[in-house]
Amino acid sequence: MSIEIYYPASGATIDTVTLRNPDYGDSENYDTNTFFHIGSSGTVFSYKKKLRRIILLNFTSLSKAKIAEFEAFYIAHAGSLLGYEDVNDCNWTMRLMNNPLETITTSGAGSCELNNMTLQFSATMIVVTGNKLVDAIGGNTLVDDEGNVLAYA
Repeated sequence: MSIEIYYPASGATIDTVTLRNPDYGDSENYDTNTFFHIGSSGTVFSYKKKLRRIILLNFTSLSKAKIAEFEAFYIAHAGSLLGYEDVNDCNWTMRLMNNPLETITTSGAGSCELNNMTLQFSATMIVVTGNKLVDAIGGNTLVDDEGNVLAYA
């Protein structure tokens, strides 16, 4: 199993890099805003709105060749909106939040060199198992290919 990061996030893919599964125990959290509403009775309601997910992927024991492949991809497309396909075949739009080249640590030497790397990015899911996630920033609605609403999140 593997993940894929590709450019551009939509349209025909021009460039892609494939990495093996990240090591689990990775974190995922949300960038949220708190909203307040005063009802006609004077009651104050507050709620949080999920804006985007912040995902942290840790990779260990990557080969020197895989690091070089990722480095070339990163240098070419770092500031762009990228696509990300996770291990469950869900597609996301993503923007890297860290410089993964700064997080690379190396152990071993020569042909036995192994590298660790961390990717942190903000992401919005765009496809869930063949269905589309619409309005992913302001309250999610899952619809099928014909536009029928399947669920609200």
